Amino acid sequence: MEAHNAMGYSTPSTAFAVIAATSPDTPDAPFTSFDGSFVQIAWSLPYNGGSAVNGYTIKVRQVDEVTYTEVASCDGTTLTVINNRSCRVPIDTLTLSPFNLPWGTSVFAIV
Repeated sequence: MEAHNAMGYSTPSTAFAVIAATSPDTPDAPFTSFDGSFVQIAWSLPYNGGSAVNGYTIKVRQVDEVTYTEVASCDGTTLTVINNRSCRVPIDTLTLSPFNLPWGTSVFAIV
């Protein structure tokens, strides 16, 4: 950067490093609730690291109680999901492969 006036330009300033943004913080654990024939998955906004969050990955635990799989119907790149920090997953989706959750079981999710 240089300054200038009617008499001319200054010598350039010294260089400095700026970190414009960092990775966002880990979201807090989401919470789930039953909403008729849907499971609502919601979470709070994590610190964004200085740049707007532009997507989330939402996963639900399978019946094996170990494996978490991304939920196709919960597209974390859509503006609605990003802005609301929530999505609704049909119960039918969770009872089918790969989740295979029996009716009435708890639903565990990660974001």
